[in-house]
Amino acid sequence: DFDRGVILLANPEKTRLLVRAGYGYQSEIMDRLRTGGGFRLDRPESRGVFVVCFREQRPLLVNDIAEVEKFFSPRSLEFAQATGVKSFICCPIVYEEEPLGVLAVDNCRSKRPLLERDLNLLMGIAPQIGISIHNARLTEGRLKQFQSIIQALVASTEARDPITAGH
Repeated sequence: DFDRGVILLANPEKTRLLVRAGYGYQSEIMDRLRTGGGFRLDRPESRGVFVVCFREQRPLLVNDIAEVEKFFSPRSLEFAQATGVKSFICCPIVYEEEPLGVLAVDNCRSKRPLLERDLNLLMGIAPQIGISIHNARLTEGRLKQFQSIIQALVASTEARDPITAGH
């Protein structure tokens, strides 16, 4: 029931939040979000909405950005203006108390007000995203480990048997 949504994930160093997926945005805006360098996490003075949500691991529900724009960074306000956001919800994506990213949605076209129940729904979805990300990383790590074992077996077989070396 949301017009648009975006998932931002922290880079491995946890210095930036980067756009990784989204829907409902015009392709030019998504391209700009993906190539814009993300939102900085490594500056203590950063106070953008995504950064606050990520750092404090708390959701934000804003129904009129004009009422709260004085609390947010110029970069967050620029993002809101570029995307036409008037109201939004952002929820932290967390796995075992480790922040991984932010899930954000808005209703810029339908103008349906965002409610507490919307926030509660997203707070139920965000941990599932965190679990899925964690599981995907585990699977990727196991695949790399398996490939490394196979390469070691091949190298040891080739080292011991000159007839099969290189085959």
